[in-house]
Amino acid sequence: MTNTYIELINHFWDVDIEYSYSAYEAKLYFAILQIANRLRWKEPLSIPNARLIAMVRCDKKTFIKARQRLIDTHLINYKSTSTRKAGKYWWNISPNNAPNQGTNLTPNQGTNTEPISPPIVDPYIRLRLDKDKTKERKDKKKEIISLYNTICEGLPKAKYESETRNALIEARWKEHPSLEFFKSFFEKVKDSDFLMGKINSFHADLDWLMKPSNFVKVLEDKYANREAKDEKRRSDKRGDEWIEKFKNPAGRTISNAQVEAIVLHSGKN
Repeated sequence: MTNTYIELINHFWDVDIEYSYSAYEAKLYFAILQIANRLRWKEPLSIPNARLIAMVRCDKKTFIKARQRLIDTHLINYKSTSTRKAGKYWWNISPNNAPNQGTNLTPNQGTNTEPISPPIVDPYIRLRLDKDKTKERKDKKKEIISLYNTICEGLPKAKYESETRNALIEARWKEHPSLEFFKSFFEKVKDSDFLMGKINSFHADLDWLMKPSNFVKVLEDKYANREAKDEKRRSDKRGDEWIEKFKNPAGRTISNAQVEAIVLHSGKN
């Protein structure tokens, strides 16, 4: 087995870019990896839950949730057995996610290969990158919350962070990674009498606005005031009229004087 340990470590960090694993999920993956190495990559691995929970240092519910996430993202496979026997684990090596095609997860035959020691890596570089990425996400969330509180004055203030709120903001940020975009979005909210609670007892708040369906409706001006909608329709109509006026069929030309007359006439409408 050449470089398999290193490749599985690198593979985890590659997949982490997409899935952003939690600390418990990462600790569980590397705990299983460490045991696999010590057992010379025996498959499947029979590992009691209690042992992994002790290594990860979490409660059973958190452990089961972390294990399921690793399964759902195709890093490991797991099969439960009877309550008296340890569950079985093995690496989910497939054409779609194998770290190295054709790699054998058993030691080289005919040699006295010892379990491979963990590779020497610079954990501080990885830690620093993770901290920077986490800090950047946190800063963006704070800026979005600040924009909401400043622009949508009159709506309930967003004072605290919660898991649900953070997840909603992060999801919207991934779709539209621009503070200018969110500034424009909250301006739409501020201009809507309905969303600002000026029509009836309903008023929006940050969590409501960040929900996918509501977010799209605001972008599509579903909650815009009637005057704004009417103006948009008039603007669209004028645009269509201009397109018709400036059409230039074959054999016909439009003089500068005609263009000037059209512009002046349009300004009077």
